[in-house]
Amino acid sequence: MRSPALTLALAPLGLVALLTACPAEEEAPRCTTPPPASCAPLYEPTFTQIFTRTLRPSCGLEGSSCHADDGRQGGLVFVREDESYDLLIAKGEVRAGDPACSELVVRLLSTAPFTRMPPGKPLDPGAQCAIRLWIERGAKR
Repeated sequence: MRSPALTLALAPLGLVALLTACPAEEEAPRCTTPPPASCAPLYEPTFTQIFTRTLRPSCGLEGSSCHADDGRQGGLVFVREDESYDLLIAKGEVRAGDPACSELVVRLLSTAPFTRMPPGKPLDPGAQCAIRLWIERGAKR
């Protein structure tokens, strides 16, 4: 049986071990391996299509999403099309012409659980392709 003094002396070491063993959210990489040069987009790679068919339904639904008005994770909201576009560009999440180094693509293609967006099941490859092509072509509004 340990003495109370020894237990108190060892307590900080246990706390340090516990804290260093906790998983922390990993930092997202700055760039990813470029996606294949050819892919089959699920829809026309325009921002309106991306917003309407992917961002809003998978990321911006009120009450159930990280990027709804009540969530705003990372300062992004995917509820209104114009605001969504402006935030993606202003926050640097999209680098026009450079999908491999656009944070949006990095997170869509990541396999790391705290980096991948959306969390859980990844987007359909055709939706990922449409987003990549839109960025590659200049991320125009």
